[in-house]
Amino acid sequence: MAVPVKADLEAATSALSARLKSAVGRQMDNRRQSVRALTRALPSLDQLLALPRRRF
Repeated sequence: MAVPVKADLEAATSALSARLKSAVGRQMDNRRQSVRALTRALPSLDQLLALPRRRF
């Protein structure tokens, strides 16, 4: 009576695990989108080398 039922503890652990996996997945998706947005803001290699090529 004083100790929680093992099945209840396993169910709670499973539910928390699923929530954690979901949160990590969302966080990774957000980070992935941020990195993609940042890479679009960077100049391409061709743009970086265009002026030195012209000078050469």
